[in-house]
Amino acid sequence: MHGLIFVTWEKYLSDRFGSSLLTSYRAKIGETPTTAPHANHVYDDAILLAGVSAACELTGNPADILLREYGHYFIVNGLTSYLCAFLLKQVHHAKDLLLTMNSAHAQLRRTPDTLTSTALSLPSEFLQAQ
Repeated sequence: MHGLIFVTWEKYLSDRFGSSLLTSYRAKIGETPTTAPHANHVYDDAILLAGVSAACELTGNPADILLREYGHYFIVNGLTSYLCAFLLKQVHHAKDLLLTMNSAHAQLRRTPDTLTSTALSLPSEFLQAQ
């Protein structure tokens, strides 16, 4: 899973529940400053699943509630809007989002881990709009 997911997940936890919860969350999953997520890396999905489980325990909220809130947070937060503007400009409803993200994920699977999102080929609609 792309690191942007992990970075915004932790930002969501901090914004929603406070910095003390984020500190407890990081301790619970064994995260250190050297293992903190980076937006331009790719991580194993199992790491996020463990993080969601830890967040459920710490907050007392079920996973479906946390993930629904996080999904909304991911779309409207400034970091995502900035880094994913070329993708999110095309999104007008849920179906657009699913189709756009499916295409973006297909591109990410074809690129080396060392490339950032700016190195991905942009959709022709974006290039024409420029």
